[in-house]
Amino acid sequence: MIETRLWRSEDQADLAPLLECFLREQVGGDLLPTARNVELLWQLGLGFAQQLDPCLVAFAEGQLVGYLEWGAPTVGFECALKTLHTFGAYVVPAQRHARVAVALRAEALVRAVELGYERVVGPVGLQNEPGIQHFIHEYGAWPTTVQFEYRLGA
Repeated sequence: MIETRLWRSEDQADLAPLLECFLREQVGGDLLPTARNVELLWQLGLGFAQQLDPCLVAFAEGQLVGYLEWGAPTVGFECALKTLHTFGAYVVPAQRHARVAVALRAEALVRAVELGYERVVGPVGLQNEPGIQHFIHEYGAWPTTVQFEYRLGA
């Protein structure tokens, strides 16, 4: 059985390696798997969790097996809809067929609605076809933008 809950400060030692794995395994991502980036993702997610945004950890048999990091940065923009932004998610390889990511997303969406959010936005790598298909078929989500990359001086 998968259990989920918000991030807590005592999760740092167990969660940091998963944050690093996320950074190492992201396909097409720009964030380097450095200690600084791990710390920044940790601090950002812990802050989101403290404001009750759905930054969740997942446990199976008492072991941390995955996380999801969604939050609303408080930078002051006024938006048409109350929006959560995604900052990453990761499930350890041995648990990737145990529906951990599905459990994390389901819990995050329930929490988001309870908190009055109206949408979730964020990148999903085109190589993550199962994740894309799940969002489309399960939630009726649809890609609304394409991010492009043009390397200057190439």
